[in-house]
Amino acid sequence: MFTRTAFAALISRLAYILRWHISCAGIYPAKEPSQIFKFMYETEIGVIFVNNFRKTLWASGLLVLTSSMAQAEAPEFYVGGGYGLYKFEFDNDDIDTDFEDEQGVIKLFAGGKFTEHLGVELAYLNFDEATDSDLDADIDGFSLAAVLSAPLGESFSLFGKLGWFAWEADISGSVPFDLDVIGVDDKLDGDDVFYGVGAKFRLTDNVDLRVEYDRYELDDNFDPELDIFSVSAQFVF
Repeated sequence: MFTRTAFAALISRLAYILRWHISCAGIYPAKEPSQIFKFMYETEIGVIFVNNFRKTLWASGLLVLTSSMAQAEAPEFYVGGGYGLYKFEFDNDDIDTDFEDEQGVIKLFAGGKFTEHLGVELAYLNFDEATDSDLDADIDGFSLAAVLSAPLGESFSLFGKLGWFAWEADISGSVPFDLDVIGVDDKLDGDDVFYGVGAKFRLTDNVDLRVEYDRYELDDNFDPELDIFSVSAQFVF
């Protein structure tokens, strides 16, 4: 570990090298700062000092980097799955109808945690078919998100997610329109930003329980909205 004591010793060593070179040049102690700069860049011994100084800085930088890498935690990878409830709703003024339903969703995911606070996660979501009146909606999609964690103890942490969701939705059925009934069979897709928050509980050394809420504001002509509350288990390796 590169401690404060080691850093102080490094600075003391650099100061000693500077005093030694300046004393050899016959200008120590220096009365004017300009004398030191003149000595460093206009004398042979000064150039030697600058070169030694640079080598010392390179060595100290390598020491800090090596120490930091030694202290860094090994990456943590995981896979998991869960089940939840989702709410899907939209309003379509073109055909004067709205849609709202709550159904189940299956989530499969894999991710990596590269520091104590930062990770990344890829997920697949398969939604049960939602139905409202005479309309059906079948949705699925993939997401990729950055995960920011805040450990609050050895076995509990909070986390937030911000990422990208690529989705497809098949909308089918019939709706009343101008005193008539028209058929609807539309395939929608998009990719949009989503965000979420959650809590993670460590059950064993390799198994975690997650509870989370995700919000998707899908960008389409009638602005569909998707909210998910889920419970998942993940295996850490």
